[in-house]
Amino acid sequence: MNFNLIKKKLFSKKILSNENKSIPESNMKFYIVNGMLFTIMTCLYKSFADKFITRLGGTSLHISLYNALPGLMGAFCMLPGIIIMSKASNKKRLCLHFF
Repeated sequence: MNFNLIKKKLFSKKILSNENKSIPESNMKFYIVNGMLFTIMTCLYKSFADKFITRLGGTSLHISLYNALPGLMGAFCMLPGIIIMSKASNKKRLCLHFF
């Protein structure tokens, strides 16, 4: 299914419509839809990735690294972020800079 077709269906049914809504409400809807689509895509490819890695000649070490590295990278990236945020004098400005 084409992304433009999905977007057209969502907007035509007023699911993502911004009419008569505040900005935080409309942003929350986009975050929810983004999370739903991310979860669907993760579930669709994650189950086949192990077989794909073995067909490429990967071993059980490669499969375990594939499964473990996203969590480890998230933890290692979060620690410097926490330190930077705790030392910042203007936290709101720092958050706006990165997001």
